[in-house]
Amino acid sequence: MTTTADKIKVMQAFEDGVEIQSMSRRSLVWCDTPLPSWDWSDNNYRIKPPDPKSLEHINELLRRQSAAEDEIKKIGKELALLRYIGERL
Repeated sequence: MTTTADKIKVMQAFEDGVEIQSMSRRSLVWCDTPLPSWDWSDNNYRIKPPDPKSLEHINELLRRQSAAEDEIKKIGKELALLRYIGERL
């Protein structure tokens, strides 16, 4: 974390009940941190990323994929209509 805004986001997430991880500046390992000390001079903090195998995460990815596919279909229809109009001009 480098900006105050980033730090605020992490601390607000903690206040909202989101799990936080920390990494000492001497370490390269993120650790779950149930009670962060918020010592930004010696640690980095982040919102714990979702487990890529969790059902919630998989469902979110599927929802995004479905939304993207719907958008692609919509764009395809609009493109076909524009081509049709262009051929008639």
